[in-house]
Amino acid sequence: MRIWFVTIGEPVPLTSGFKDRLHRAGMMANAFASAGHAVVWWTSGFDHFKKRHIVESNKEVCTAANLRIRLIKAAGYRKNVSVAR
Repeated sequence: MRIWFVTIGEPVPLTSGFKDRLHRAGMMANAFASAGHAVVWWTSGFDHFKKRHIVESNKEVCTAANLRIRLIKAAGYRKNVSVAR
């Protein structure tokens, strides 16, 4: 089965030293991929916790055999309440 997850603001496990806990979409994406399903996880290319860009343009990363993460270029912000946001 092909499964898509569309999220914003969840931690994305892209670095080797990833220490954040995965949230609901990340845990479900890993579970479905481990069960043999083809999973695509669409998410923002901006880290909302650390307020920094993960990627500067659209990018696709394969993190496991059946799991692809598609990062979409997004505008950043420095404060939670702002006109830019």
